[in-house]
Amino acid sequence: MRKSLLIFLAAIFFIGISFLSVSCARSVRETTVDLRPQGFIFQETSYPVSTLTSGNPGGELAIGKEGEKIGSFTTRFTVTTASIQEPYTVLRIPGILEVILRQHDPSVWDPQNYPACPMPDGTLPVLEAALTLHSEVNPGEVRDMVVGVPLAYLEQPEAVHEVTLDFTGVRWSMYVDGILCDNDFTLGYPVLSEGQKWNVLPSVVEKASIWVPGLEAIPDEESTGWGRFAESAANGIQYWVPPFYNAWVGDVSACWYEGRYHLFYLFDRRGHGSKFGRGGHYFEHLSTADFRNWKEHEAATPIEEQWETFGTGTPFTYGGKLCLSYGLHTTRIFPEDKTNLPEQKEYLAGHGETGCFSYDASEGNVPAGTTWSVSEDGGETFVKSRMTVHPCENPSIFVKEDGSLGMLANYRAKGTWESDRLEGGWRCIDPDFPPGGDCTFLFSCGDWEYVVGGFVSIWKHPAGREDLPWQDMVANSEGFYDGTSVPSVTTSGDGRLISAGWLKMRNWAGALVIHELVPRPDGSIGSKWMEEIVPVTRRNIFKEKKISSEKTFPLEARSFILEFEVEPAGNETTRCSIGFLPEGGGDSCYLGMDLSSSRAQYSTDPSSSEKTLAEGCKIHSAGDYAVKGGMRLDRPFKVRIAVKSDPRFNGCIIDTEIAGERTMVTYRRGLDVGMLLFTLDGCTLRQVKCNEI
Repeated sequence: MRKSLLIFLAAIFFIGISFLSVSCARSVRETTVDLRPQGFIFQETSYPVSTLTSGNPGGELAIGKEGEKIGSFTTRFTVTTASIQEPYTVLRIPGILEVILRQHDPSVWDPQNYPACPMPDGTLPVLEAALTLHSEVNPGEVRDMVVGVPLAYLEQPEAVHEVTLDFTGVRWSMYVDGILCDNDFTLGYPVLSEGQKWNVLPSVVEKASIWVPGLEAIPDEESTGWGRFAESAANGIQYWVPPFYNAWVGDVSACWYEGRYHLFYLFDRRGHGSKFGRGGHYFEHLSTADFRNWKEHEAATPIEEQWETFGTGTPFTYGGKLCLSYGLHTTRIFPEDKTNLPEQKEYLAGHGETGCFSYDASEGNVPAGTTWSVSEDGGETFVKSRMTVHPCENPSIFVKEDGSLGMLANYRAKGTWESDRLEGGWRCIDPDFPPGGDCTFLFSCGDWEYVVGGFVSIWKHPAGREDLPWQDMVANSEGFYDGTSVPSVTTSGDGRLISAGWLKMRNWAGALVIHELVPRPDGSIGSKWMEEIVPVTRRNIFKEKKISSEKTFPLEARSFILEFEVEPAGNETTRCSIGFLPEGGGDSCYLGMDLSSSRAQYSTDPSSSEKTLAEGCKIHSAGDYAVKGGMRLDRPFKVRIAVKSDPRFNGCIIDTEIAGERTMVTYRRGLDVGMLLFTLDGCTLRQVKCNEI
């Protein structure tokens, strides 16, 4: 009887523990992103100027005279995409448009990033549309602008699809079955030829129509259609990229406003390759009240003119409204003498302060330099001011304690500026600070002020002590750069410092990375993972109570979190190395920690000694680098490592938190982690566990 009672009580105990474990597991949930629908409707408000069918596959386009430019057009056609072997032209308007179906080489990760979406058999059929544009900036220059989609991105790749191609005069877009798949921002216009004709391939196209001028794309709020990556983009904000196969996160700028964290990022397609390499960036907008539930808003600064392409800026509150400053990078498209920069500089030289120049009053020249947008509805949507007020093309505007405005200028300007109004009146008060950096901005914490220089520079200064010089934190090994580029730091509603930036994966863009900063009384700053957005772990891959010698573990998942506690032995030399080894060939990645010197590094070769930022390494490249200091590694400490793989990455992200005091993140192109290798010297690892995410 006693034995039965003990068995019963033990069972109740373990059931209770299991229930508690399940309850705890359920309390941790993935962050979610409420994405805006990407479905669109093209209402036929006019009759098409021409329609072709499989029985009548060719005809004339009587839409103008030879040499006239086409301001806008829309063409819609049905296409059968099954059994693509050799490339063939689906639709053609000679000298204007060519639409092709072809097989793409799965090993070629060009800016379109097509290999992110192979078919189950490994083939990579794509649909592409090349629009021929005649430049108005460089007369005589004629170039094709290509948009396209890998068919595996679609819900039913091998089927009959309705394709809409839309040229608005500013954007060149491809929609498939009403869903936006790809777009670019145009420079120039199509030009008509004499006796302009067009034709379709009758074996795959049943019907095609064209409208000149084009139709308006209206968002379909009831649309549930999305591409292949919608689910992954909607679940999880850490390491987030927009839900397309060729889209990335560029420069990030964030703030806390009326109970919400607002995050603005430069939307990037083709790794800075849009708009014929001029970037074609604009600010998209996400926000959250609790860092778990995120909302995607309308774009804060949509591109609405051919001359527009935007650079970094900062959000700030002015007049009780949320504003977003940014730069017009017009000089990437036009020479300076074709912009209003000479007018701005002449005014500054004659008045000692900047003027205010309307977009519509620039004597025929296009705007450039500093501008801003403002929200009239509490941060939901933004309206452009349509004014330029400073030559700086990467402005960092902030509000001072007395309510006046300050600006840190860089890229075509420099120094610290101030004004008592947004609409001009900017005066330079310190031409020598910041002494360098790009995409600079200011934030404060406790008794300290900081200026971050975008990629490699950070300065600190005792708040309120203008008589004291700014201190170079990087030179003193106090910086918090951790592999992210252009980190934007803001204080959350509960007083925490949040740093958001992008991880370099494709030229000047990559994945979103958010960490929490750890300020210290001496003004130095560490970093750690932000608990609300740590990816949720699912099934366990392996557990080990203790590892004290070299050991390997094969992996059953490509995305996972590895956790363990490092116990130093107190030896003169104490090192720990974790190798992330590929499934097949290719380079490995090693995380090495030298406990005796408080140094950690990512490297391709475990025997190498990588440099820190202070030693000259540009760690924002997110490759091999080291960090030193700011970590107490002479006593037991915990390490967490997240490895995130995604078909779009062509590799993986490795994000490490050391002792809750230092983060390090790297992107490893081509690495598909299939095994872990632990190598220890003078230390022991305890409570080692690896869980899939």
